[in-house]
Amino acid sequence: MLPLTIADIASENDDIAFLAFAEFVGPALWTRVVHGVRRAKPGTCACRPERPPLFNVTDTLTGPLCDRCVPLWTGLLTDGFEVLREALVGRIPTVSARSRNGGEEIREWRIIRDHIVAPEADLQDASVFGVLLRDFEPREETPAELDWLRKAWAQLVNYPTSGRIVPTVRRESADERGLPTRPEVAIRKAAWAAPLRVDPVARDILIEFLLGIRDEITDPFSLPSMELRFGLTAAEVSERLQRSLATLRQCNRDFYERAVAVPRAQTVSDAIAGGHAPSPEDICVAAADTSVPRNAILAELEVNSVTKMLLQAITDIAHGRKVDVGALARRLLRLDDERAGHEVDRLARLVAGAGVEWVDVLLHDLDGRAA
Repeated sequence: MLPLTIADIASENDDIAFLAFAEFVGPALWTRVVHGVRRAKPGTCACRPERPPLFNVTDTLTGPLCDRCVPLWTGLLTDGFEVLREALVGRIPTVSARSRNGGEEIREWRIIRDHIVAPEADLQDASVFGVLLRDFEPREETPAELDWLRKAWAQLVNYPTSGRIVPTVRRESADERGLPTRPEVAIRKAAWAAPLRVDPVARDILIEFLLGIRDEITDPFSLPSMELRFGLTAAEVSERLQRSLATLRQCNRDFYERAVAVPRAQTVSDAIAGGHAPSPEDICVAAADTSVPRNAILAELEVNSVTKMLLQAITDIAHGRKVDVGALARRLLRLDDERAGHEVDRLARLVAGAGVEWVDVLLHDLDGRAA
């Protein structure tokens, strides 16, 4: 089979056209997607950015596969192909109606289209120019004969991926873990969140914190960007955050538990013992029957007073307070680091399964009875 050319993207045969397009644009999109996924979810992607999946004539993917990279890449590839095929029959994309030049043809698309149907495109190997597109450096001067390649990079690679992959992956991950995917929208617009918008500074600090939890930042309580933005000390930022969290808990307990309490409880054991937080599957199984972890907590509280102190420390962390629960477990239970870490991990799982709010209410009720 002869090598596919840039001109083949305009072939009347959709299969040939798509294969040529995939050879041309696929490598550049794949590199962008892999780097984006790695940035959004470090340590979760083993795909090689220089080796995109390959389509055979039956459109079957072969090569390195990743549950996040491949769907993102395939979607971007097919979307770009459809737009370009429309452009080739005269339906050139236009400027958004909201812009000053709304309705006008996007000049870059016209240049791309004109080159693909030009005679020289018959001599341009799609895979060779795919490597050029992948390695394209927009800050470097482009030879006049490759101006069309710059336009292709801008519209088919940069525009659909720049600033889009990382937030998309993070929102998908949050949804998988049962967290609100757009907490900033809820805080800024939801009617129930009106009390949280009274102080715009505290509102923005809270949003930054919630996004940190959603994006699995190691220490979401560390907010140097907020300190710089508002000229506050770390203590002042922390104070405003604690007030906002208390208000959030009162305004919408369900949102608070999904966005703050449960994910914080899930990461306690990872932060202390250096292991791994429970998987989304673990969370789903535990949530399916809260009576099991709740009964386990009640049984332990009847026979072990130390458990109450450790549970309180875990819920404190879930509510945003900094507590060294690992050190507390070592001291109260007289265990070494490894065994104390396992105990904290076990209790954190119980708290996550039973519900942080339920455990919190239970402990407060026990304190009231003791008084």
